[in-house]
Amino acid sequence: GTITVSNVIDTSTGTGGALSITGSVTVNAAITAAGDNITLNGNAVGAFDLDINANIVSSATLTLSAPRDIFVGALLQTTGAGADISLTADSDLSGNGGVRVETAGQVVAVDQVTISGSDLNASGGGVVDSVDVQADGASVQVQGAGAILINSGAAAPAAAALLVDGFINATGAATAT
Repeated sequence: GTITVSNVIDTSTGTGGALSITGSVTVNAAITAAGDNITLNGNAVGAFDLDINANIVSSATLTLSAPRDIFVGALLQTTGAGADISLTADSDLSGNGGVRVETAGQVVAVDQVTISGSDLNASGGGVVDSVDVQADGASVQVQGAGAILINSGAAAPAAAALLVDGFINATGAATAT
């Protein structure tokens, strides 16, 4: 089933904590991984989404994947040297699932950012989009001190679009494919 985080998870005493979230998970309370690793494994089969509604901060690489859509409606941030952020929707390669960085969402990595999806189920209505970075009109929605790669995944329909309306800021290369 779905894992719902309703209380704060904080391992900030120490260093080196990585965070991995896979499958059907709803995050409604802040998560800070700094001292120990945190792994949340929700249902990985079927029409299940990863929904981020509260800030997630990790001192190490942040890896999030879901068999269907990923919705980023809060801050995803890494703080440790070399810490990347990877968002992979449609992890079961069914061709159904994408990533939406909502207007309230931000993806901020100390190093690289990779965002990949196939077809955002939530768009519906015949819209074929693998990644949708929405704009809040003022803030940078996706930022990486390294490269930023936004792409359609291996199972994406040929006509899948990358919708990038929000601000993107990369110290390294920024690529959308």
